Amino acid sequence: MNKLLFSYLTPTPQDYIVATCDRSGSRSHRNAQKLCALVLTYLLLCSTTIAGAQTQTDFDGDDISDVTYITSTSGTALNWKTVPSTNDGSALNETFGLSSDLISLAHWLESPSPTLGVVRVRSLDNKLVWKILLTDGTIQEEVFGSSSDLVLSGGDFNGNQIDDAVVVRRNKNKLLWGIKRDIFSSPLKTIQKEFGNSGERAFYASPDGERDWLATFGKLGAKKTILRLYDLQSKKTRTNKKIPLRFALNQRPRPLPLKQSDGTDLIVFVEEDQSDTTLTTYSLKGKKISSRTLSGLGTITIGNFLADEEGEEIALHTSAKIRYLNPVTGATGEDTTISGTPIDEFNALAAPATPTPTPTSTPVTTG
Repeated sequence: MNKLLFSYLTPTPQDYIVATCDRSGSRSHRNAQKLCALVLTYLLLCSTTIAGAQTQTDFDGDDISDVTYITSTSGTALNWKTVPSTNDGSALNETFGLSSDLISLAHWLESPSPTLGVVRVRSLDNKLVWKILLTDGTIQEEVFGSSSDLVLSGGDFNGNQIDDAVVVRRNKNKLLWGIKRDIFSSPLKTIQKEFGNSGERAFYASPDGERDWLATFGKLGAKKTILRLYDLQSKKTRTNKKIPLRFALNQRPRPLPLKQSDGTDLIVFVEEDQSDTTLTTYSLKGKKISSRTLSGLGTITIGNFLADEEGEEIALHTSAKIRYLNPVTGATGEDTTISGTPIDEFNALAAPATPTPTPTSTPVTTG
């Protein structure tokens, strides 16, 4: 398995993640309207679905994330599997890609279910070939980026519920982003944007619940950090300098975007000691939401795993079990561990198999 496959990457040499109501005027219809309004209000207040966002790794269509993982051995094909979130759900079992490929699972098409994807370095010219597996078994390909680029997938920068392909490269002391919107459906013109400084960690997040924004996080001088956000649609920029310095030092725990029920993102930082994992959550404005330590070390994935909770949860996959945490409500859960490498639509951020310069990764250690 490519060791960089599930790393969160940064562009530095050191380390590169309805209802419808009748509007008739009769009393019976007006009463029906009131009842309908009450039902809608209840549904809005109690729904665990996430506004303006597709449910991550939901292959069986119940708005709950399915635990998704891959297995393979060196030099062999990738086997993609899921554990359905409900007993009557259908499990995914597909073979697609090679163990040397880079995972890019995302909502690449206009579909409620994500599409299996990989990125492969073409040896002929070191270009990146993005591949997805269609439902009829055929493979669609697009060429975008080069082997020295960072690769990000899973972000929707125009808010149409179809994910966009992103590559990031260093341009002197700045970061140059390339965004190919709707790469597998009806590709729009590639956007290039210089945003962020070399040494900052590149990712994406949504502060408005409408679409994802470009995001970077890193040190600002010797004592501060800076979180930068940029919206490709409105051209607006936001920054905050309130997140503690420790999150930009040493291994620099990766910021993971985590959807709330209104579609906006929080960010989660993952820290490990010798036996435990600490998950600290902040708003994009720098307000601390929670900090919680879970027993064990392992791979982190993000999804809507707990059916009765609002927004997304964090899943810690250890060798003993899967532990779930909703950092907003504090709700927790557990599940049986799986034999394979867990993936989601954000932690499958990919680095080229032979990048230049060669990065060092900061994966969450397998426990």
